[in-house]
Amino acid sequence: MDYQGTISRGVRAPIIRRGDDLVKITADCIEAAAKQGGFAIQDKDVIAVTEAVLARSQGNYATIDQIAKDVSEKFGDHTVGLVMPIFSRNRFSMILKGISKGVKKLVVQLSYPSDEVGNSFVRPTCFLKKALILIRTCSRRRSSEKLSAT
Repeated sequence: MDYQGTISRGVRAPIIRRGDDLVKITADCIEAAAKQGGFAIQDKDVIAVTEAVLARSQGNYATIDQIAKDVSEKFGDHTVGLVMPIFSRNRFSMILKGISKGVKKLVVQLSYPSDEVGNSFVRPTCFLKKALILIRTCSRRRSSEKLSAT
């Protein structure tokens, strides 16, 4: 009985640019990784390339200005809400920049303390300190407003 299950390996590759021969680059990198890592590529092995890498090699991606224009055409001057984005996704900061450039007002709602894949936005202790300061400030304001009203 074979007790070894699925093995997944990340393979380093150069930065891919439009027009690069992705098949050759992939094959060369897999071959070098196998040699360096002491493993062999076998029949029925699966080798995958992310859609982002493929898109780069094809020059198939949107610029910040294209994203902004598209969002602006769809939402105009309305306030746009972005609910619980996953910040770890490649290029998310560029997409967010494009969205914010294309709308008058953007509201981003985050899950706390981390996104759905576990990436923390803020250390819980830092968040709690800020929350306590905000609570104290609001309490003081309410107390002074009550004194002013009497």
